[in-house]
Amino acid sequence: MVCTSGGLGFAPVFPGTFGTLPATALAAVILHGLPSAWRLPALALALAACCLVSLAAGAWAIRSWGRDDPGQFTVDELAGQMLTVLIFPGLLPAGLAPDVADGATLARTMLWAFLAFRVFDIAKPPPAAQLERLHGSWGILADDLCAGVYAGMALHVLYYFAPALFTAAS
Repeated sequence: MVCTSGGLGFAPVFPGTFGTLPATALAAVILHGLPSAWRLPALALALAACCLVSLAAGAWAIRSWGRDDPGQFTVDELAGQMLTVLIFPGLLPAGLAPDVADGATLARTMLWAFLAFRVFDIAKPPPAAQLERLHGSWGILADDLCAGVYAGMALHVLYYFAPALFTAAS
């Protein structure tokens, strides 16, 4: 169940997209529900847990589903999404970050993080496509981490030029 995001990886269409949703929800809970001093460590811990599970279970997934990067195995998408949120807004200084205490701003921030990660995970700009060709568990995970880095950086640029996209309309 963990490796398939609670079974969402078995969605008949877009399993990676559906499989990313739990990470988005967990990140929102962390950013909204924890004191600010605990947010970064909690995001990092969630990222590490997803990476460890992906690496530990990757070979099993390849054998079980007979593909190098099985679509139903979505814990790698969880890791990529957590990295996106860790980079943005987790690493923005408090004075520069969107006010995630505001529910509408949090929702917009999570939506942008979700969309950015999915775009980069699907597009796989270099070196993500090359990383996907790594053997075994690393090939499953590395391209998603690369997409997470790209998405986090893109969100920084988007927020710099258009912060109103992240804040609730007045």
